[in-house]
Amino acid sequence: MIIRLHDATSTNSSELQLYDVHGKLVMNKTIITETTTLDTGLPSGIYFYQLIGKNNTIQSGKLVTQ
Repeated sequence: MIIRLHDATSTNSSELQLYDVHGKLVMNKTIITETTTLDTGLPSGIYFYQLIGKNNTIQSGKLVTQ
């Protein structure tokens, strides 16, 4: 998975929170660079994510892994 923050310098750092379809938190990572590659090692399925910076959600959505 590749995470890209287009304005990383203004956010300083962000938290990536990844949840399974049951709402269980399966990953919580700090993102500090404009482009970050993560090896999630998660099984195939549907996940939901939130990217949080400066105490508010920057982006959220659905992620499908194969």
